[in-house]
Amino acid sequence: MLKHESLREKRRGQDKAAPTFGARAYFGTLADACAAVGVAPRQPVAGRWVLANLSDDTHGRGDGRIKLFADGRGGLVQNWKTGDLVGWFDDYGRSLTPAEQAERERMAEEARREAEEDERRRRERGFSICGLILGEAEAVSSHPYLERKHVQPDGALYVLDADRINAVLSHYPEDDGRTYRLFSPKSGKPMTGPVLIVPMSIGIASTGFAPVSLEFIGSDGGKLFLPGVPRKGAYWLPLDLKIRLELRQTLPERIGVAEGVATALSVSQLCRFPVVSAMCAQNMTATAVALRGMCPRADLVVLGDCDGGAEHAERAARLSAGRVLFPQFDDALRAQFKALTGGDKPTDFNDFFIAKGVL
Repeated sequence: MLKHESLREKRRGQDKAAPTFGARAYFGTLADACAAVGVAPRQPVAGRWVLANLSDDTHGRGDGRIKLFADGRGGLVQNWKTGDLVGWFDDYGRSLTPAEQAERERMAEEARREAEEDERRRRERGFSICGLILGEAEAVSSHPYLERKHVQPDGALYVLDADRINAVLSHYPEDDGRTYRLFSPKSGKPMTGPVLIVPMSIGIASTGFAPVSLEFIGSDGGKLFLPGVPRKGAYWLPLDLKIRLELRQTLPERIGVAEGVATALSVSQLCRFPVVSAMCAQNMTATAVALRGMCPRADLVVLGDCDGGAEHAERAARLSAGRVLFPQFDDALRAQFKALTGGDKPTDFNDFFIAKGVL
């Protein structure tokens, strides 16, 4: 069990969903539209989508996109991590004639439909890439990242050499001809050698959990999501829980939801209940709600990080009728964490485990 003195627990409750931007939310400039959904601005191209990076996620390369309308006076911006889609018009706020308003709505609706079709195509592309990479990969037995995090591998984690992954990615260029190669956002250098692969799924037990995207983790701990593939709502399932759900076997009484894989492994291996990784703070609510639908009687525990993602963890617990726990770091634990890792900002349960040796 998690020791009470190391935790802060929030009570269960109910909450209304926070508002999100939709396709009919507009701004006056491309920069404002990008800022609203966390996409790093880049030069758009009239009439087609161009991929962009996320401004707040160093391993969210290619997780945004921008499209300039054919007339060059506005366009759309989308964040694939959150699913947010907004638009901008250079003359936003100006009074429009009925004809101008009708034309603007037509352009936005046409772009929205194109965005949905392109997302469907990219999901199919993601299925294909995931299948090819995982078809060559092996279940991981050891990896420098797992060793650094002091956790054991799970049967639903895989490993494959970076060169083989790059070879697969080379067969799936973007519309502009660009191809992706793995690199580490941590070092800014290409990933080499064995790469840890985290499959990400969206699904329900009755239809299976086919991977829709992947997270790649290099030996230095640098992380990169499969570029150019939508991943909102995708999560990582530990192997035992995945099998139990697919075969409709007896489910555990308690199930956890963590932000990252290392935290999920730490808690599951020390506290003996399965923990799912939401892969990012913004995805914790969707993951917790999906698990609640599949495991209606489970004690659902959301394991939050003590950083900017705390609000997402609290909301995930409220909307899934679960409870949320946070690690508590005092000065002694922070000093111990720094002595062991060199880092001075412990935030999650894996950091707590490394510093204290228990949970």
